[in-house]
Amino acid sequence: MENRSDNNTPSRTEIDDLKTEINLLKQNLPRRGRSLVARVLSTVGVILVASALGFGALTAAGVDALRIDEQGNVHILGAVTIEGVATVNSLTTQGEVSAGTITGNTVTSEGLLTARAGLTAIGDTTMNGMTVSSDGNVRIPGNLTVDGLNDRLFYTATEVGVSTDISAADLARLCGDGDGCEVRLAMFDYDTVESGPASVVTWLYCDADCKHWRTTTQLLSEGSSVGPQVGGTDNDNVIKHVINKWSCYFTDGKYESTTVNGDTAVGFGLLLWTQFPGSRCTIAIID
Repeated sequence: MENRSDNNTPSRTEIDDLKTEINLLKQNLPRRGRSLVARVLSTVGVILVASALGFGALTAAGVDALRIDEQGNVHILGAVTIEGVATVNSLTTQGEVSAGTITGNTVTSEGLLTARAGLTAIGDTTMNGMTVSSDGNVRIPGNLTVDGLNDRLFYTATEVGVSTDISAADLARLCGDGDGCEVRLAMFDYDTVESGPASVVTWLYCDADCKHWRTTTQLLSEGSSVGPQVGGTDNDNVIKHVINKWSCYFTDGKYESTTVNGDTAVGFGLLLWTQFPGSRCTIAIID
């Protein structure tokens, strides 16, 4: 390889002088100090000198996990911790990357990638098949589950004359806000010939603790018929059914063994009554 002597590259003589100075430094230090200096300077020296002389791919001596290839890419097998800002064109690691800010074209990690200061993607971003485009559109090929976005309660009643408790606090959480909640009441297994479930739907609004409540017009599954608007007060010793049809009742009363215990406690219930004793009732309350 020819000697390079432009203004930005050390000459062979300058490199030899550097080696001589390193050796003199090692000789004038205690044994442990000489070993430490040798390891540090050999690694740094190999990187600087080899790069200055135009070598191709480079692996730092004593640091097998660090490699710089001929294209200038840095390959690090272990963890990378960056306290400040890192600007890269291509970063590939098989271990963990932990950084404050990474700015670059390509960041590839086969391990954990943690950005403690936040992660901003300017261009199109793909994660496990989900794509966020640069114009803000999100494409998700699978299912999307977001806790708290579509919150719901679901109950089933199968024992005739015994109401299944529905918490007033849970009901208030879904229905006591400005947009109310949707209530879907359905009856199953009421006919051995007709297998399709019967259903009715309404919207329920209540105050912050669901003591005072009112429904919208109820939509029935029987053609275009509708049911009435209903309103009531919980725990006022007056039973009111929020919505009911066939053997199924969404009520503010309490029932045990077909015995009516009145509306003497806070809370609601789902009740299967005696009209179709072999059936079962379900209710879905959706915010």
